[in-house]
Amino acid sequence: MKRTMILAALSTATAMGCSAEVTVPEDDASTAMSVSSPCRLDDARLTVMTQNVYLGMDVDPVLGAPSEEAVPVAVAAAWRTLEANRFEDRAAAIAASIGGARPELVALQEVALYRRFPGGGGAPTEIDFLAILRKALAKRALPYRVAVVENATDVMVPMFAGFDASGAPILDGVQVLDRDAILVRADVEISEPRAARYEASLPVAVGSASLEIVRGWASVIVKAAGGSYRFMTTHLEDHVPEIQAAQAAELLAIVNAEKRPIVVAGDFNSPADGSGTPTYAALAAAGLRDAWSAAHPKKPGFTCCRASDLRLAAPLTERLDLIFARGRTARPIPGAVSAELVGEERRDRTPSGLWPSDHAGVVATFRAPTLW
Repeated sequence: MKRTMILAALSTATAMGCSAEVTVPEDDASTAMSVSSPCRLDDARLTVMTQNVYLGMDVDPVLGAPSEEAVPVAVAAAWRTLEANRFEDRAAAIAASIGGARPELVALQEVALYRRFPGGGGAPTEIDFLAILRKALAKRALPYRVAVVENATDVMVPMFAGFDASGAPILDGVQVLDRDAILVRADVEISEPRAARYEASLPVAVGSASLEIVRGWASVIVKAAGGSYRFMTTHLEDHVPEIQAAQAAELLAIVNAEKRPIVVAGDFNSPADGSGTPTYAALAAAGLRDAWSAAHPKKPGFTCCRASDLRLAAPLTERLDLIFARGRTARPIPGAVSAELVGEERRDRTPSGLWPSDHAGVVATFRAPTLW
């Protein structure tokens, strides 16, 4: 994990000593789950992190299957990749990155929930990335709780699972639920957890089925670093630029209506160098300050993307994972900022050689009160 910290004016962070009382509703709540604490952080620094944890499979071959008959075979191939990309191991590596940075808040994207329903009978099985990551954090005694979850794309697809005794194919059903989430450190006070889907979405035909690729956002109000602000996460569309632009416009409407300082972190699928969609430029024009650019104006800070099997050591080539901040007015925040990448070095890989994700994570630290 490379720690290229700059602007040495940042002071040492010390949280107030207090006993947090954390209340978290059931894990399967559909959208908002809040964490509260009687203590408030008055430290001069605010640290946040964003991490796309990766679905664990490449869904493009499924979306591009040439026929209805090809869909179950493509899903089976994707499932094999998911199993080979063991999320239990990857979650341990992601938890290690969180533990190294100790951010107040963590924005997560592609926090998948998979349910497999056997076509030949038997009980369904489940792979819940959020539950697995929470266990990995707990194993390291890292006090993070789920603040809010946004349920985005939710689809059911058939998967080839072999043949029965008569030679007929067995088709399992696979539910794929893509989620975004915010984790909050247990000593941080939050309120108003919110989550919603964007109205703009991507319709796709998979075989004879019509599916919808949905994106959304989640946010909380946070009291930390001597102030109150909104923290948001989002994951914008990557296949169709026009849909991404529409989602970005919806996001900016929320940002512009916010009276508090705001930090927006996530996977924007818009290269920061302007080589792709105009979304990055639109966000910057709205007064959102890119933490990485502020801290490292001459460094690329690439975050994307590893091969789908997470084993190749090819370099990252795009910066899609971003942390933006804006003060109470539509202008960039003037305060000092530092930023680092996590999960991008060979030593960050799992013991079996898997990268933690196909994306590197980003950690940013803002200094308050000059931050606002």
